[in-house]
Amino acid sequence: MKPSTHLFLVKLIVDHRLEHGSANDLEELHQMCSTALAHTPTFIELMYLNIKVLKRMHRFAECETIATQMKDFDLNDRWGNNVSAQYML
Repeated sequence: MKPSTHLFLVKLIVDHRLEHGSANDLEELHQMCSTALAHTPTFIELMYLNIKVLKRMHRFAECETIATQMKDFDLNDRWGNNVSAQYML
């Protein structure tokens, strides 16, 4: 399996289990996101899913840190700036 295929499968699994899974899966989902982001730290969509997982875990300081990192990849991206501002509040 190609590494890019694996990354998108991780994104798909995390997104599906975040929406339809139980609250007991959050630590495992966070671990999956962190492992994938260690491989490809510029995968913006996976960063956003990681923020959503951390938000459900009530780890808001980490949400803000990751949102700021996400915004810094592309300062002209209005969506990234919006997400970052949302988690700074």
